[in-house]
Amino acid sequence: MLTRLTLLRVAGSPIDDVSPLSGLIHLEDLDLSNTHVTDISALAELTSLKQLRLYDVQADDYSVLANFRSLEWFYASRSRISDASPLAGLPHLTNLKLDGTRMTNPLPLSTLPKLRSADLRDTRITDSAIQALRSAQPKLRVRK
Repeated sequence: MLTRLTLLRVAGSPIDDVSPLSGLIHLEDLDLSNTHVTDISALAELTSLKQLRLYDVQADDYSVLANFRSLEWFYASRSRISDASPLAGLPHLTNLKLDGTRMTNPLPLSTLPKLRSADLRDTRITDSAIQALRSAQPKLRVRK
């Protein structure tokens, strides 16, 4: 019945389990911001996602992001993400918000051919790492 759903926004709801969403394989836009979700691994089959919002989601493992090869927009401000490597193989990613996260190394983002905007404010990323990213991606607009 809902398996053809392409947009789902449950931001601000008390949801803490995303496993019921695993069958929504046609989802293109998912907003789980400000929820009680701590495990996003059940989203692995949602490979049609183009936009994913995980603002203030307190998951510890973001490796599932590597499955989202159609992803264009990823917003995870104030989340616990600390490793950009799951994003490195996302060829369509254009916009990224990781401000207020535990991110330390942005260099995996240097492999993203379409990335045009990255918000990396209030992270643990050094100025020299930002400069290296800008050198590798001269068209990238970085907010630090």
